[in-house]
Amino acid sequence: MKYLIRFLSSALLTCLVLSCATNSDQWPRSGVYQGTAIFGFEHSDFTPEGSREKWWLSGAVNEITDRMGGAQPTLQNPVFVALEGELSERGHHGHLGQYRREPRVVRVLGIKQAGSEAKK
Repeated sequence: MKYLIRFLSSALLTCLVLSCATNSDQWPRSGVYQGTAIFGFEHSDFTPEGSREKWWLSGAVNEITDRMGGAQPTLQNPVFVALEGELSERGHHGHLGQYRREPRVVRVLGIKQAGSEAKK
């Protein structure tokens, strides 16, 4: 009985360690990311398509924010964007570390009002 408990404990611990070590993430370290973005005071939210994670957008996002601000904004929150960039490791990113990842945008490939068919 004592050996059975040790064996089961050992097996359970091994499974736990392997599940933590496995990268269940399917996000490439660099490439094209599409999803919904919301910008505002201390917000740079990006939710990748097919996910509920929130990422902090950084890098070359001026093309998006310029179209959302100023005297005559052509877009408003939320927007659907296609971005080329490099993705950080998991961690605490952005304002108060509340974002799981941080894609550094290299280039904006497309912007449209979320829920619309109008493209850039």
